Amino acid sequence: MVPLALFFFLKEGRAMREAAVRLLPCRYQADARDFLLTVGDGLGGYLRGQGIVCAWQALYHAVLLAIIGLPFGILIGILSGLAAVIPVLGNLTMFAVAMVVGFTHFDAWLPILAVVAVFGAANVLDTFFLVPVFIGGRIRIHPLSMIVRVAARRHLFGLLGARLALPGTTVLVAASHWLCARYERTAIQTGAP
Repeated sequence: MVPLALFFFLKEGRAMREAAVRLLPCRYQADARDFLLTVGDGLGGYLRGQGIVCAWQALYHAVLLAIIGLPFGILIGILSGLAAVIPVLGNLTMFAVAMVVGFTHFDAWLPILAVVAVFGAANVLDTFFLVPVFIGGRIRIHPLSMIVRVAARRHLFGLLGARLALPGTTVLVAASHWLCARYERTAIQTGAP
């Protein structure tokens, strides 16, 4: 259902935005249009960054799990990349799948420990490097601030809070940039009478 809804939002987004803007009084329409474009650009940057993170996770897991010799390692790796959209839970779910496959296939402990190391390293790299660099750089948030925001929202609101932390922050940051730019064009800032 979500992919279908996303398809229609992407397809009809401009028309929906224009219909919403036309509901406002004429003097506010230009500002509303500009605001929605600014927020849309921020969310677009977030989605592009998330796409890069997912692609990296898929490639990383597929290659390393195949090297370890895990059956269906490439498939599990690709699914791990797709599951990276859901913080923590996606990685944990695919880790559980990989461990079940590993325990049923391997007789020795070393390959199983290698699977644990692959997923553990991926989680650390994702949390402290990939997300802050590829998503934080696109939505103009300092990497440390991103880590704190996701951790705090995860602690306060659980997995849903962690999932919505970055898109919500993206909207707030874009809105604040728009407000600052709007303020800088006012008579108070420009010195106009």
